[in-house]
Amino acid sequence: MIMSRLRRMRSECGVAMVTVILIGAGLTVVSSAAAVVTIQDFRSGSDDRRATEALGYAESGVERLLQELRRFGYSWERLNEAGCAQPPISVPEGNLGANRRFNAYLTVFDKDLPPAERLPSVGTWKPGQPWSTDNDTKAVCVAHDNPPPTKPMLFAITSTGEHPTATRVVRQVVSMSTRGLPVGMYAIEYATVKGGNPETISISLITPGYVEGREKLEFKGIDPYYKLGHFWAGQSMEIGAPAAAHALGQISCGSKTACGDDYLEHPGPLNCTANRTANGQSQWDQSGNGGSLAGLPQCPQWTGSPAGPPPYSSFGNDDFKRSAPQLLTEEDYALLKQAAKDRGMYCSMKLDNNGTCTTPTGSFSTNGTVQSVPGVGNTYVAYFDYPTGGDPFSSKQTVTWKAGVGPCSDDPAVNKSVIIVVRQGSVDLTGKDEIIGAFFAPEGQAWLRGSGGIVKIHGTVIAKRIDIGGNAEVLLTPCWVNNMSSLFLRVRPLSWSEIDR
Repeated sequence: MIMSRLRRMRSECGVAMVTVILIGAGLTVVSSAAAVVTIQDFRSGSDDRRATEALGYAESGVERLLQELRRFGYSWERLNEAGCAQPPISVPEGNLGANRRFNAYLTVFDKDLPPAERLPSVGTWKPGQPWSTDNDTKAVCVAHDNPPPTKPMLFAITSTGEHPTATRVVRQVVSMSTRGLPVGMYAIEYATVKGGNPETISISLITPGYVEGREKLEFKGIDPYYKLGHFWAGQSMEIGAPAAAHALGQISCGSKTACGDDYLEHPGPLNCTANRTANGQSQWDQSGNGGSLAGLPQCPQWTGSPAGPPPYSSFGNDDFKRSAPQLLTEEDYALLKQAAKDRGMYCSMKLDNNGTCTTPTGSFSTNGTVQSVPGVGNTYVAYFDYPTGGDPFSSKQTVTWKAGVGPCSDDPAVNKSVIIVVRQGSVDLTGKDEIIGAFFAPEGQAWLRGSGGIVKIHGTVIAKRIDIGGNAEVLLTPCWVNNMSSLFLRVRPLSWSEIDR
């Protein structure tokens, strides 16, 4: 009996051992499967994290290029040829370390074309590599040839974010148009003409104040920016307006011959003699004293086109609102200051007109007179920062600019221009050379007068007061309009997409 029980127990021990082995094997399978799933989930989570990081890098590239457009000057012509006759506009590769990077570039874009034709072909091109102009005949490039500056144009920023094991590509479509700055001369308070033989060629003068000495100023030509509809309600927005003076206040002369017994160009509604050459161009002037010109013939001296006179010579608030600028904000000036510090010339000035200027190649002292600007590119910002508390109209707070900057060209490699900003001071554009650009003295005066010769001031001027005289030749051409800096463009992000999904 006892022996039988011992034999049965030995037999059951064998069964138990097999059972334990089978259970252990099952647990091993289960734990292994769980480990595999956990590892896969971990890897999947890591891949998602890397993909998310790569997406973040790509988005950083878009933002970096938007900052580039807002802070540094790219001309209309250069923008409109991005990816066409010129390479895409790009930023330096964003190296975030450990093989993490972004590459971003901008090209033209046209949403009205078939999807496959909306962008120029970039192929395997990378920033810094040679560019082929094969795209230049494509529809998307032709659509961007010589656009009107007031018409928004579309561009695409394509950015690739790279992680060691993940790559993401995004695209941001943006629109660009002029931001409402005046393209011409704008005097915040008033404009005066004092002596000499100044000429204003194809450029308009606008002020909410008054104009003095009108008979000393000669307007010529047709404005390449402003259209008839900017100044006269209901008129064409396709036909250029003849260059003229437009003031909410009065326009006066220093002689009765030019303006009549009261020395005012108006209230006699039609004036044909206020222009220095008495060529009838003054019929296009507007002032707060003007009136209706309905039924009146054009000035007999006028031989230009369009035929005159316009509907009225008055300049009211509605006319002013259509043509007046959206002035720069403090944020805009801060961006211009940073652009000057980064790639241009920044001058910290004192109230005695001494200061220190820095450029990409070093620093130097100045007494307020600029003969040349070393170490800058073809287009740059020159920013002069006077402290508050002084007299912005004083000669001790006036920058005398004699450095030539030119020529204007539709070839981005040849075109040169400068944006001169003088805060809490004035700017005297003088010398004997051409100065192409945009000139701002929002608290002071802009002197446009030349010195010992004819100075060509080519561009737009915004100042609290404007004084025109000497042998200055102030002009505006389609070349300047087409090459307006991107610093003066309104950049609006539109659609955004992940093009690798």
